[in-house]
Amino acid sequence: MAERAGGGMLALRAGAAEVAAALPEGLSLAAENAPDETVVSGPNDALRAFAASAPWPSRPLDVAGPWHSPAMAPAVAPIRAALRRAFDPDVADALAEDVVRPVRFVATLEGLARDGVTDLVLVAPGRVARGLARRTLGARIRLHLVSDPAARAVDVGGRDP
Repeated sequence: MAERAGGGMLALRAGAAEVAAALPEGLSLAAENAPDETVVSGPNDALRAFAASAPWPSRPLDVAGPWHSPAMAPAVAPIRAALRRAFDPDVADALAEDVVRPVRFVATLEGLARDGVTDLVLVAPGRVARGLARRTLGARIRLHLVSDPAARAVDVGGRDP
């Protein structure tokens, strides 16, 4: 994946449908982080031009490449091969293909809420994921943040850390 350096990502304070409709050639939808936050990937020059002309507030993300975009296609095969050493082939294939597909965080969270999930454990550094989840779900699901990947237990006794 490091071979794809030279591209990047840009977060925009707008919904995915609005952003997708305005995307110029060369940029792609990379993530739907919250109902009001969308991330695009592509070449750095194109990202800067889009940020300058877009009607929404934006900020570049501190990343080393255009993740979750078609530019990542050369990484799929090596990632698939590595994942197949640890996972069932179907799981490995699905995970490897995710490097070229947008992250649908909003749709995933909405699906969990529809399915009756009451508590969600987010394993992520910092509080960014929790903030995005809160903006998407409000108080419909209790959120529990685990920022230490070595943690072995999570208290889901009703507290929202």
